[in-house]
Amino acid sequence: MKARQPFLWGLSFALAAGLLYLFLRKAHLARVVHEAREASVPFLLLALGAELLSVLLRAYRWGVLVQPASRERRLRYSSLLRATLVGFTV
Repeated sequence: MKARQPFLWGLSFALAAGLLYLFLRKAHLARVVHEAREASVPFLLLALGAELLSVLLRAYRWGVLVQPASRERRLRYSSLLRATLVGFTV
């Protein structure tokens, strides 16, 4: 399994680079930079905080939903949070 790990890392980076290229190939980067500079920092911080709270609450909700089917007495919140974040990534 250890021999495959560098290959998987390389494949992951190649896939990420390819997808990033597809995403940015038609973007007007100068305009993106201009709009980013014009953005309201308080609103961006508010949106970031709301998203963080949303992710934390979703992980808690998964714990409430999965707990009755779990063999463990109590599910670790860190495990629930990791699973939630992986779900967003996929």
